[in-house]
Amino acid sequence: MDFKELTEEQRERIRSCETAEELQALAREEGLELSDDELSALAGGADVDAVFWRR
Repeated sequence: MDFKELTEEQRERIRSCETAEELQALAREEGLELSDDELSALAGGADVDAVFWRR
């Protein structure tokens, strides 16, 4: 998922996710695709911020 292409509203909604499950549900709702690396990291228990905002 390329965060540079998201709207500010989408970014805020992603930041509000506290679990990987919430983020996956939001991605489905928004029609966003998570990369294999992002899914693996989230499935392994990585923090949402650690996966997306480190870039």
